[in-house]
Amino acid sequence: MKHIVNCIECNSTHSINVNKNDLNKIGKEKLVNIFPYLNYDEIELHFISQICKKCWKKIIGEKMMTWKEVKEELKFYYIDLVKILDEGYSRYNVFLNYDSYLKNETTIATIYEFENEYEIHYG
Repeated sequence: MKHIVNCIECNSTHSINVNKNDLNKIGKEKLVNIFPYLNYDEIELHFISQICKKCWKKIIGEKMMTWKEVKEELKFYYIDLVKILDEGYSRYNVFLNYDSYLKNETTIATIYEFENEYEIHYG
C-alpha cells in the first residue's frame, strides 16, 4: 500500500510502498526491523520526524563532518566507540575506554551518522 507524508518543513509530498501488516507493528518493534526494505531516509521521513532528506541537510548541514574530521576532533581522547543502530540512523556512543562502557558510565560524546556525514554531541 502507498504511505504518503508531507514534509513538515517544505510541505513536499513523498510516497513509499509498504506492507499494510507492517504498519500494525509500529511501536512494538524497531522501525529498521519492521521495514528492512526501506532506507534510513524513508524511515526518518515517514515514521519519525516527517522531515525530508533535503530539509535535514539544510537544518544540520553546517554541523556535519566527515569521519576523518570526527577522528581529528576526538584525537585527544583515548576512546572506544560503540555503534548502535537506532530508529532510522546510526549513532556511536563515545566512551573514555571499554571499561567505561562495561560499567555503563556516561558517554563523553555521541556521534550521529547521516549518509556518511557525522555530527558530534558532547555530554
